[in-house]
Amino acid sequence: MLFRSILRESVPYWDEMNINQQSALISFAFNLGAYFYNSSGFGTISRTLASKAWGQVPNAMLLYRNPGSHFEAGLKRRRIAVGNLWSKAA
Repeated sequence: MLFRSILRESVPYWDEMNINQQSALISFAFNLGAYFYNSSGFGTISRTLASKAWGQVPNAMLLYRNPGSHFEAGLKRRRIAVGNLWSKAA
């Protein structure tokens, strides 16, 4: 899978993440682009991942939902679901 390969190479500690955490990041990347890590506009999620602040990742993901747009409600539901997957024990 292309997204998985890109994330494995770019996101630190990928191999320390459980399958649910990896899957959550793949879903996040599918929606926002595989090259999100350390890209402009993705500082919060990048810093959170780089510092291994695993418990903060769901809240960081929730920030990326286009506030004020007509897409916000749907994106919020998606980010919450992805955050819940991230937090699920493998």
